[in-house]
Formats: sequence, C-alpha cells, structure tokens
Amino acid sequence: MKDYTNREPTVERIRAVSSIQDDYSEFKNKTAIKRIFDPVSELYWTYYENITLKKSSKSDKSDPTIVLLHGICGTAGCYFYLFNKLTELGYRCISAQYPEYLTPYEWIAGFLHFIEYLNLSKPCVFGSDLGGFLLQLFVQRYPDSLNSIILCNSYRRTDAFSVSPEFRDIYGNIYSILPHIILKGLYIEYYICPKNDDYNQHKVELREQYAKEFMAYELDQLSSNDLGSRITLQLTGEYVYDKDLSGFKKDKILLIETNNNNIPEELTQDIKAWYKNSKVGYIKNGGDFPYLTRPDEIAVYIQVHLNNIKYSQENNYNKLLSSDSFNDSRGKTKTGNISRDEKVEIDYDSENSVINL
Repeated sequence: MKDYTNREPTVERIRAVSSIQDDYSEFKNKTAIKRIFDPVSELYWTYYENITLKKSSKSDKSDPTIVLLHGICGTAGCYFYLFNKLTELGYRCISAQYPEYLTPYEWIAGFLHFIEYLNLSKPCVFGSDLGGFLLQLFVQRYPDSLNSIILCNSYRRTDAFSVSPEFRDIYGNIYSILPHIILKGLYIEYYICPKNDDYNQHKVELREQYAKEFMAYELDQLSSNDLGSRITLQLTGEYVYDKDLSGFKKDKILLIETNNNNIPEELTQDIKAWYKNSKVGYIKNGGDFPYLTRPDEIAVYIQVHLNNIKYSQENNYNKLLSSDSFNDSRGKTKTGNISRDEKVEIDYDSENSVINL
C-alpha cells in the first residue's frame, strides 16, 4: 500500500499543506458548525451555513440556496474554498455532511428531512462523486423538491467499482464493521491516491497533491462507521434507471468533469450519454477534488448554470404572460423583454454543450 501521507516532507509541501490547514482553521473559526437530528435514523447531519452573508449588488433575491454534498472522502468542511467564493458572489450556501446511512433509501429520507427542516424551497444541489450519485436517486424519487442539480465527477451506477458486481450488495456491508485504521488505508489507496493515478508516470500538479494530502488528513475526522457506510453506499445495487428523472428537465442538470479524475472511464462516459441533452463543463486539471484545487472555476460554472436557469424560467414566464395578454387583448399588451446581459455574464457554447471559461 502506498502511503503518500508519510512520504519524506519538503519545506514546500509542508508550507502548502499547512496553508490549506491554516485557511481551513480560519474558516472554522468564522463559521459555526451546526447539526440537525434525523428522528427516523436517530443520526445527525452536520453543516456549515453562511446565513449572515451580505448580498452583492449583482445578486438576485430569487437565487436558490446552494447545498453542497461531499463525495466518498469528504466532510462538511471540504468545500470551504468554494463556500467562501459562493458567499462572495452573494449566494446563500450550505455545506452538508450526511451521517452513516447504510442504504440509499435511508439517505434519501434523511436528505428530504434535512431540506424540509431548513425550509429550503427548491435549492440547487451540488454533489461530488458519491454525493452526486445519491442526489440523482433522490431526484428520481422527489423531482419537484429541487431547483437544479450539479454533478461533479459523478456517476449513475456503481457496478464498475466492484470485481463481482452481482454480489456487491452482500459484501458491501462488511465494510461497515471494519476498524478505522484499515478503512483509512483503503481510502488512501483506492480513493485519494489510487493506483490508476499513475503517480510515478505522470506529473501531478502540486495543488492536486496538496489537496490529496489534506483529504487524507481529514479522514481522521471521520469515524469508522462513517467511512464504512460510504463504501457500503457506493457498492449498492441501486442505480439511476429513469432517464427522465421523473420529469426533471435536463437543462436543470449540469455535469462537471475534470479530465484527470479517477472515476472509471466507463462510468464517466455512461453518465454523459445518459444525460446527453444536459450541459457539460470540463476542467483540464483539478483531479478528484476540484473544489479544493479549482474553486474559482467551479464557482463560475455554478453561477453560469444558475443564471441560465433563471433566464429560462423568466423567459418562459414572460412568454406565458405574452400569450395570455395576446389572447385577452388581441396583442395590444406587451410584456417586457429580458436583455441578454441579464441572462449570464458568461455564455454556454450550446453547439458543443460545453461551458466556456
């Protein structure tokens, strides 16, 4: 097992990782962590919230709350760079950490309780890898509960994570009883610094390596129950089977993909084919944790996505008013137009379904 957390430290590496830790400590000192009790599972969700944010001049009060869901390795704090950036842009943001659920059904019920308890009206939810997978299962069941979803390096099925897909539901539960030291080693070897990372063959950007080391340190903040349950969830036999997601419009789905992530290629291609009419945002580098390595670019993608959804909704509403006015007054009443500048600051390249930065 390669343990990149115990490699010979250099002054540069120590400073870089220390810098991330210092930034994180500053974030935690300024932002209180909160908890919500799930009465069904008797478990707690933890989260950060910028409820005291100051709206920017460009921010619109109609912007939905953005909920951030971590992946298999994350915590509520792993999004702190992105959280701060979205706060600067004027968005209400909540970074949530889900507890040790063992089935997607428990997770779905828990997330529904979470957004209902916080009285979130159709939030936009951003989910990385496992978080994005569970999010799709949620939308498949409750499509009217969310405004839109953003899936970062995610997937819609889990069979490629197992050498024996037909039995993964059975042996997946074994991970929930393993001790922390074994689970931590598995996470470092297979999720944070996996063998297919080709560490010895390709140069890894320093900030990507620092992000890996930061995420490795964060494993100590998670219990063995947390770590084991996430692997159990990733090895579930459940999958997203409804291409329509129960009527959830494809323009409400944004896929974000880093070209050097470690999600199996077949799953990456599968989700893009599944949501072929949805937009895709590509980031050349950034690794598995672009919210740590490329938070500014991720924030731009989110802003563009929300602006275009807002424009689409307003445009449809104006068309409806225009149609009603025409029918009522035979075209004498006109509705106001929305200028293109009000739509977005950065446009989609709709021909190639790629967001241009």
